[in-house]
Amino acid sequence: MNFKIKEMIFIIILLICVVIFTKDIVYYVKETEQIKQEENKYEAELKDNKKYLNDIIEETKDIDKSENYAYNNPYVLEGFKHITGEYNTGFVIQDELQNEFVWVPCSLDNEKQTTILGRYDFNENSNNFIDTKVFECMEKDEKIEEFILSVQKYGGFYIARYEAGKENEILVSKKNVQAWNNITQQDAIDLSSKMYNSDEFNNSLINSFAWDTTLKWLEQTNDIKYSEIATSNNNTNTYITGDTLINNIYDFNGNVSEWTTEVLEKFAVFRAGGFYDEELNETSAFVGNRNIISKKAKYDSIGFRVILYKKN
Repeated sequence: MNFKIKEMIFIIILLICVVIFTKDIVYYVKETEQIKQEENKYEAELKDNKKYLNDIIEETKDIDKSENYAYNNPYVLEGFKHITGEYNTGFVIQDELQNEFVWVPCSLDNEKQTTILGRYDFNENSNNFIDTKVFECMEKDEKIEEFILSVQKYGGFYIARYEAGKENEILVSKKNVQAWNNITQQDAIDLSSKMYNSDEFNNSLINSFAWDTTLKWLEQTNDIKYSEIATSNNNTNTYITGDTLINNIYDFNGNVSEWTTEVLEKFAVFRAGGFYDEELNETSAFVGNRNIISKKAKYDSIGFRVILYKKN
């Protein structure tokens, strides 16, 4: 009798194990299939994103360029004045509130002495973005087409001379102010889009094309590599704008990291940095790096930068 009871208990336990094991297999199969579906979906999105960006570039190469402006003849935006620098060394404009921006000369054409607008991979060999892993990150700026059209027509764009600063809770591009950090990517996008309200030009958070092209321009005009730019970082977490300087642009290789409009699946992309971050427990010292983090993340070590470009 005892043997039969033990046998029955064994069978029951075995059946329970079989059920649990079967459930685990079913769950694993479903989870694996779901992961595969998500990966396939993302691969399709990447393919579409790459085609979308390449199509924009090809289409805009034939746009009629402005007869008045070119990469070596920067336009001065309404409400601004030119205060220092030349087109190839950092042409600086300033508005009535002393916010400053620097001209980045570039084009989609292979013009002599012109940086080609594009996405670049600086982590390995600094080649152009075509067929490199830079496309693991997607460009989600809704105005990217208008930006590329503007650059091709007018020969460049303006980048904030300083990382976004906070002055009496107002967004500024000035020296020696508190960097506007501890902000999400979306909030950085929203703030950047509201800095100006002009019929002549757009203002937005820096996109991947603007970031990569600016760094490529700094390399070409100073005959240095991104790694050499990175080694000049101050490596101190001051969070105050206006420390390192290249071509009249401050802190592109130091101080806080900066949000861009790029994304990687559910993550937001930020670039560069220049000091040891106690919160993240790492050093973000390489100016060309693409780093990802939650879209809702806020850190003292991450800020942002604004760009301006003429409307078409």
